[in-house]
Amino acid sequence: MNNRMRRAYEEVEQSRGARRAIRWGIAPLPKQRRRATLFFSGSPVIYRNTPHPAEAWRLLKFFVSETWQRRIGEEGTGIPARKSVALSDAYLRQPYVPADVDLRVIFDSFEYARPQPSGPEVAEFMEKQLSELRDNILSGRLKDIRGALIEMQRTADLNCPYCSQRR
Repeated sequence: MNNRMRRAYEEVEQSRGARRAIRWGIAPLPKQRRRATLFFSGSPVIYRNTPHPAEAWRLLKFFVSETWQRRIGEEGTGIPARKSVALSDAYLRQPYVPADVDLRVIFDSFEYARPQPSGPEVAEFMEKQLSELRDNILSGRLKDIRGALIEMQRTADLNCPYCSQRR
């Protein structure tokens, strides 16, 4: 397992543990001039020159199947791409989510969501800053979360011109 895969696996495991330990809720972000949020997306693709096109197509169909999407919902590793699964109990009633938390808020936010800016500078900045922020919050070293987010925005404006252009 390479370092990037290992890190992704560790982050998923850390977040699963944190989900069980933290009493939390979900709400739409406050509206200023207009409501907005970012969404992050990953998509399976088939390489045009793949030596195994039939197998690649079968795997792609599996990734978008109800079976796989239901598993994503039940495990809480992502938001199912299929609306029928995203609005089903497989996603909305995950065992570690308190009964009074309505995950439909996440699905509803897609009406006004915009894709996250992309590019090497953005990815590098986001990974470094967000990982550090998350670690400091979960460890209890950081108490002023709002202040940290404001500082992170200032840092983005100064050090990541591509981040600022996209707003």
